[in-house]
Amino acid sequence: MADSDDRELLAARRALLVQRAAAQRQQLAQAAAPLAQSWRWFERGVGLWREVQRRPWLVAVPAGVLLLWRPRAVLGSVAALPALWRLVRAAQDAQRQWSR
Repeated sequence: MADSDDRELLAARRALLVQRAAAQRQQLAQAAAPLAQSWRWFERGVGLWREVQRRPWLVAVPAGVLLLWRPRAVLGSVAALPALWRLVRAAQDAQRQWSR
């Protein structure tokens, strides 16, 4: 008899835990709903970044055209490249630290 009582107790606990998990999933979905649009933009940015890494000419060709069209604007912005480089490196380092 004790074995069936234990099974019933475990089944009741499991049912309670399943209900609790469902309620928590619902709460999480409601809390994260405002972030959905931002998350889509973030995923698009990551996808674009990966494409640029795979195909650097996607940036080089328009940059070359811009250099021919507006050389002063391009050369003036070259000064910002070291800062951009440091920013990208810092983001990569942060990502490596976070993924550990």
